[in-house]
Amino acid sequence: MPKSGLTYGVDITSRTQLIDGLDSQRVFFDDEAKLHELEPSANPFLTVLLGMKTAKKKASGDLESYVEHRGSYINDPLFFVKASDTTAIAALNANAAEYSGLSVSLTPAGNAISPHPFKKGDVMVLVDTVDETKTATIIMSDIDDTDEIKFKLLTSTPGFNIVANAANATKLYHVGRAFAEGAEESEARYEKPVTCWNEIGSFKESYSITDQLAASTQIVYGNEMLKQLSWAQMRLLKDVDRMLLYASQRINATNPFAAPGSAPLLNKDGEIIRTSVSMEQAIRAGETVGIGGSRLFKMTSATVTPDIFDQNVIDATRYGSNHLCFAGAGFVAALSSMARRNSQYKLEPGDTMYGMKLKKYITPYQDLDIVIHKGMKGRLDNAMFMVDMNQIQLRQLIPMYSKPLVTNRTAKKWEMRWDVGLRVYLPEAHSLWFMV
Repeated sequence: MPKSGLTYGVDITSRTQLIDGLDSQRVFFDDEAKLHELEPSANPFLTVLLGMKTAKKKASGDLESYVEHRGSYINDPLFFVKASDTTAIAALNANAAEYSGLSVSLTPAGNAISPHPFKKGDVMVLVDTVDETKTATIIMSDIDDTDEIKFKLLTSTPGFNIVANAANATKLYHVGRAFAEGAEESEARYEKPVTCWNEIGSFKESYSITDQLAASTQIVYGNEMLKQLSWAQMRLLKDVDRMLLYASQRINATNPFAAPGSAPLLNKDGEIIRTSVSMEQAIRAGETVGIGGSRLFKMTSATVTPDIFDQNVIDATRYGSNHLCFAGAGFVAALSSMARRNSQYKLEPGDTMYGMKLKKYITPYQDLDIVIHKGMKGRLDNAMFMVDMNQIQLRQLIPMYSKPLVTNRTAKKWEMRWDVGLRVYLPEAHSLWFMV
């Protein structure tokens, strides 16, 4: 007796026409149709985005732009003193007489910046390059007629003088602003608006019932149709998940902060192929447009030291507050090896989120919540995305739906479609790790 799931009117196992779409003549019953499970169908990135109430927003069109205000300064901007001679401050007391004649450059002994970027009330730190443990804090009190800085010293007897020679030009860091009680209105300092773009990609997946299954009234194929629908959805989600993480690129542009190119990618029929910005694309663009240094961390698993790894954790988590890591199996194996070699690290079972079991990697600086992403294969098997879930959105133009393509006595075919894209805010908050 055949098992439940397919009903036989005649013996069809010896027919030459395939009924399972595989390179075989085997008939798979409901409880035996397992071959599709050999294909990694995990989509944890999308699972989290779809599960978060605030992570999915409706898109108003297939190409959108928005303005992001980049900070005037997040790091301490570094300058160098540019002066004609030494300015003696070594033995000067705080709140002494006002000094003048201080100009700055972007490189040691380089050309003076004019006009310089400082305003009254700015606080700066001077660093002696001969002995960088020696510092002095100054406050800009005014600007003289030659566009040089007037300042007062806030540090008593700093023990070094301001010098401007090429080898040991004194460093100057801009750290903040301060004003006297009842001081006049401060001068305006503006953020830098940057136009960001996000594009909606169209994803499609077709599925069908073969001619024989559709034509034969002796076979009950309803369950087979539901299975094909389920598998098509899994394939579509897997494709979208992988592309939004690392395999997509907006038309004719590698930088999501740049305007779309004038020559978009076209198919053979002249239609524009649109794909969304990916996390990797945004992170790599952050090296150019972002603030806070590299967002790419490359290490060698056999030689990486705790000092290097801890510093990378510090740098990667400096911005953002809700990080979740999506890692290939090879990267997690390297973390496990580090934990065995170095007792300050621990890889433990973590929480469960949206049905996914997380790993928790405990470091001296911060615990990392990690999802093992089965779809990160090939070059990203030994990689990890650290994503701030507060700074991304899934942009949906057309919800996922299925429509019939062919429906007649001999064939039934459907197409599943989803128009969706990714909006990435603040590339500084995300990072990409490699463990080679």
